[in-house]
Amino acid sequence: MADVPKTARSSAAGERVYPASQGQLRFAEGDAQLGNRSVLNVALRISIAGPLDPAALATAVSVLVERRHVLRTRFRRDGTGFSQQVMPAVPVELPVTDLPTDDGAVSVWCERQAMEPFDLHHGKVARFALARAGADRWVLMFVQHHIVTDAMSLSILMADLAEGYRAAVLGVAENRGQPVQLAEFVRWEQEHLASEEGRRSIEFWRTELDGAELSIPLPGDRPRPAVLSGHGTLQPFDVDTNLARELTRWAEAHHVTLYAVLLTAFGQLLRGLVNRNEVVVVGAFPNRTRQQFEDLAGPLTNSLALRLPGHPDHTIGETVLGVARHLWTLADHVTVPFSVVLNEADVLTRPGADQFPQVWFSLHPDPGRRLALPGLRATAEEIAIPGVRSDLGVLAIPDVKGIRLWTEAAHYIAPQTVSRWMTDYERLLRQLVDHPATQLREW
Repeated sequence: MADVPKTARSSAAGERVYPASQGQLRFAEGDAQLGNRSVLNVALRISIAGPLDPAALATAVSVLVERRHVLRTRFRRDGTGFSQQVMPAVPVELPVTDLPTDDGAVSVWCERQAMEPFDLHHGKVARFALARAGADRWVLMFVQHHIVTDAMSLSILMADLAEGYRAAVLGVAENRGQPVQLAEFVRWEQEHLASEEGRRSIEFWRTELDGAELSIPLPGDRPRPAVLSGHGTLQPFDVDTNLARELTRWAEAHHVTLYAVLLTAFGQLLRGLVNRNEVVVVGAFPNRTRQQFEDLAGPLTNSLALRLPGHPDHTIGETVLGVARHLWTLADHVTVPFSVVLNEADVLTRPGADQFPQVWFSLHPDPGRRLALPGLRATAEEIAIPGVRSDLGVLAIPDVKGIRLWTEAAHYIAPQTVSRWMTDYERLLRQLVDHPATQLREW
């Protein structure tokens, strides 16, 4: 398994030092390898309207950082392995930057905050910045390195921040208990992987990926470089509103998830692009199977390898149902970190393993978040960071308006090529809804 120490200890300065999780180690490796390190930033823009109390907000932020250890962590590698060091809690200064009132200036400032890279070993892995753009119009930027957060953690942290602000502005004492910290998850992860159940899950993944062709030679517009730089294009595409509603209804009627429906069509798109009967992509799944970790802020989300075969004689509907059933099976083994699967399931010795995973497909709920701040209207939205971590990735975000697809593509694939692929993808989705009895050879 990956190079992490096995126990917690104290540093000479008295800070608490914990092992890094397997997922964190993978993020650290990516941070060191990518030329565009900002790709691993996770940035929230919190827009606030009303008579904000900046001092109360600074207090709420300080309380949040004190409560959640991941927000005051730095990382290091020494003779014991790769570890994380929780720094002492200190009050967070939150000076106000005055901006012009036009939206363009505000967006530029927010994007600058979002894009500033982190230094894992010497600097902070989370930061806050507050700006005022006219009377009663505020913007709070909250940026983290992915090594300490995931999608579910954002909602957890926003709820914590709102509660802290409410207590500060109303002058009431907080009576919240101490949350579970990431160190407890890391300890459980190490014990789980060494247990009989963990060994069975590792063996499951060894069998699951046996014989899988890992490479996906996408037909790009230029030769694929041996090592991706992290630079590329980020583009949004909106699935037709009526089609999005029909896809949701189809999934509900057939008792499958929308993710299974969207993933099935994506697999068909990829198989056609590379002229194969099977492709292997990865998808992000919340690794919160234990109740004690439901409210944990940290990078628990795990990547699962998804084999997507296409049998020409099967119908589209049968294929969707098969994908849905298989996803449930894979979810039973979500507790094995992706890096462990690569190392322990003999994946790294396979052809194409040096580039795997090349393609990912994930679904997130609508990331729009409303914060219950007393006397204020506040919403949070994630800022898309330009750059890529793989050859091709698609993030599907369903909301009341439809389904938005955020695509990222390495620089050897031209933006117009991705647009053409997404047009083909939408056509496949339409055929899925209208003609589910069609065989795959005709899809």
